[in-house]
Amino acid sequence: MSLILDIIVGASFIIGISTNARRGLVKSLLLVFGYIVSIWLSAYISANYCDEVYGSFLENSIEQKLTKQTMKIDSAEIIRDKVFIREFGVEVTVEEVRRTVLEDGDLAENLATLAASKKSGLDKKLVKKFISKDKLFKNSDAGIVEIAMSNEDFVSAVRILADEDDGHRAEVFYREIGRDYAVTATKWVMTLLLYAVISALISLLVSNINFIDKIPVARFLNTILGGVVGAIEGFVIVMIVALGIRVAVALLGFNDHAVYDTAFFKIFYDIFK
Repeated sequence: MSLILDIIVGASFIIGISTNARRGLVKSLLLVFGYIVSIWLSAYISANYCDEVYGSFLENSIEQKLTKQTMKIDSAEIIRDKVFIREFGVEVTVEEVRRTVLEDGDLAENLATLAASKKSGLDKKLVKKFISKDKLFKNSDAGIVEIAMSNEDFVSAVRILADEDDGHRAEVFYREIGRDYAVTATKWVMTLLLYAVISALISLLVSNINFIDKIPVARFLNTILGGVVGAIEGFVIVMIVALGIRVAVALLGFNDHAVYDTAFFKIFYDIFK
């Protein structure tokens, strides 16, 4: 993966420079401007209309799917089985865990206190490490909760999913947490699709502009400066890839360890820190 990311950096600059040198400055600038317009327009449309699109075309099917999945998830059972019993050998009932999850205060601290009260000498700090979105639901049926939500949303999700009434907890989870993440995902998909369509139309229009090629000196300068624009375009492409990975890390919970094993890509990736 690390090698692939570095290849993307090299290929973006080489292809950008060679392609834009052949294309020339005028077309290259028009295309860069067109790409900027495409990004702005696609982002504007999706930001303003994604909720309507989601509500009209996607909500029923996604709500049914999320509801069906979350009805099967009881966070109290998962915490009891995976953390208390499997990891620390602490015998505790689901109801004890459920009451503790629903208590006010720090979720991890409350659960660690319960575990320590059941088994003397147990390190509460060790227990608290397992009460996290990265570990608690990993490799379980609760895959929906693995999305990289904020810590606040994660705690809310755990408490909502501890409701004994499976129908009620599914309804509340979708209303309080699931819908917002589904709309956000819709917005990103809409932005990418709109950008692809709008930029393709702009490219088609620009490809028919050929007047500058008929002027000898202007044609030479047009080629050299086109290469410069190509280098800038290569930089932009690498930055888009870096931003895409940042988004994947933020929304989907992917890790970025491979990025920091690269020789060049990590330089661009860290710009978004």
